[in-house]
Amino acid sequence: MLRWSILHRNLLVQGFPNVPIRLWVMLSAYIKEVAPYRGEENEFMQIVLQSLAFMEKKGLKPIRIFPREGHETVEVSVDNLRRLKVEVNNLLQTTRL
Repeated sequence: MLRWSILHRNLLVQGFPNVPIRLWVMLSAYIKEVAPYRGEENEFMQIVLQSLAFMEKKGLKPIRIFPREGHETVEVSVDNLRRLKVEVNNLLQTTRL
């Protein structure tokens, strides 16, 4: 990883912890499908877990995903965030080599 990349020193996790979580919500079906065959997703799953842990420390709040105009906003509740943490952790454990 590059020394000054956005992933270095938890800049993404501490500055924008909701971004990896939103990406996970949007891309999880694809990641679950390809995760058994690839290993690169492990780093992303670790970032999602770090983001959830950071948000828990600060106090979990629902996350909203705003789609393009004309579609309903998707809200990820606190309960869903807790379930998401368990789900990602379990998937990460099964995909580790």
